[in-house]
Amino acid sequence: MANAPHMGNAKITFKNNINASTNDVPIEYQASAWITFNNGWDDAANRPYPLTDQQEMVVEQLYQQLIQSGAQLQLTIKQKVGQESRAWPIAGRMNLFVNKPKQDNGYQQQPYQQPQGGNSEW
Repeated sequence: MANAPHMGNAKITFKNNINASTNDVPIEYQASAWITFNNGWDDAANRPYPLTDQQEMVVEQLYQQLIQSGAQLQLTIKQKVGQESRAWPIAGRMNLFVNKPKQDNGYQQQPYQQPQGGNSEW
């Protein structure tokens, strides 16, 4: 495991408050991720500018490598409190699993599978 994360974003905000539980019953959420490039934002269409054909090819190659390798992403969300990032409290941790493509080349959300020998609070 690397000493520093392979990806990160230090300026995350949420549209709604996220709670860990209600009446001591854990609340479940869904997480989704896309491999993409930042081509800017199309204000008129209110969405990102589309990927180029070459970028789509790179995305597909990376996606296929993730499928073949069996890799998953481990995501940690911290609350920014103070200046030292190592001291920020952890708000949540999760694993993101690679979705396998459907036969029609669409994408299918796979049900959550707990990793062997552990839980989502690694």
